[in-house]
Amino acid sequence: STPWGVSVGLFGSGNGSNFSRHRGQRFVMAQAWVSTQIQSQPGTYRAYVWRNPRGTDFDGSEAAHSGLGLSVDQRVSGTLTLFARYGHQTAGRVMFDNALTLGGELGGANWGRENDGLGFAWGLLRTSGHYVSASAADTATYDYAARGSEQIAEVYYRLQLNDHVEIIPSIQHIARPAANPGTSGMTVLGLRVRVGF
Repeated sequence: STPWGVSVGLFGSGNGSNFSRHRGQRFVMAQAWVSTQIQSQPGTYRAYVWRNPRGTDFDGSEAAHSGLGLSVDQRVSGTLTLFARYGHQTAGRVMFDNALTLGGELGGANWGRENDGLGFAWGLLRTSGHYVSASAADTATYDYAARGSEQIAEVYYRLQLNDHVEIIPSIQHIARPAANPGTSGMTVLGLRVRVGF
């Protein structure tokens, strides 16, 4: 049989998440997933929906937000796994209402480091029509008229030090940050550490 499952999560939202406000309105997320094999290579496919009754619009006001998304992880060879993510905001006035990410990870067995991995990803954040209109109509408040999409490219290396510690240095390049056509791209260096027992 094909493994599958459904899960639902309830979380604090707005000020309720730090216990400074009544927590009656929850951030709710539901997910369905299935694991299968394509040409003997494993993959996992997910679909999810979410609703946050206390989201924050780009003007700082509180409003209900909701969205949906798809997530795919598929091994295509013994050492290469590809992934794709797509998210769509269905309610709420946000800067970006669609996000697409594509990428993959090459296992370190190719260079004698079986537990390491070299990863790459590219992401596209589409500027929402609400933000384009608001920023064009009031550049005094928003400083610029938003146009186009923000794009992010990342390369990382996952170094497995031992059974408990991973170190993951990365480099990201962000083009058109915040959909500001007058801003140059920026490059960011990062370092993540995972510790598990």
